[in-house]
Amino acid sequence: MWLGQGFTGSEPWRLYWVLSMVRWGAGQRAIAELTQAETLERDDSITPILLEYELARTGKRAKAARNLENVLAKSHGECIPDCYPAAVWTAIGDKREALHFLERAYHFRSNWIVYLQYDPRFDGLRSAPQFKALLHHQVAFPPSDSLAMQR
Repeated sequence: MWLGQGFTGSEPWRLYWVLSMVRWGAGQRAIAELTQAETLERDDSITPILLEYELARTGKRAKAARNLENVLAKSHGECIPDCYPAAVWTAIGDKREALHFLERAYHFRSNWIVYLQYDPRFDGLRSAPQFKALLHHQVAFPPSDSLAMQR
């Protein structure tokens, strides 16, 4: 019997439980849980991206890349924090795409950017000069146009 057995519908706690499974490398079990969560929470934009991350992490990189492109294309402007696709592209091994999404996260002042220096999902990018520049500049966001206009 698993922790979520007997529960139906949308339970936010379940996503956090699955995230801990992903973090500790549960592999196929995490994929099964994320697949089930995706069917239960059809309007959630993050669960499919977490599924693609776990697919990439377990070696199914080509499938994860195809699926991620489909998820992003179907988002229709829905707000998906750029750090999520960046993590998937990092797991896939596409540093260029991963850095593109991290640079977008920095540009749009994502709150996730402050975790870059600690987040193990981005270990594969640590040697890249663009990643080092993001770490260096993350503490001092450039002033936004609206703030510059107020001065």
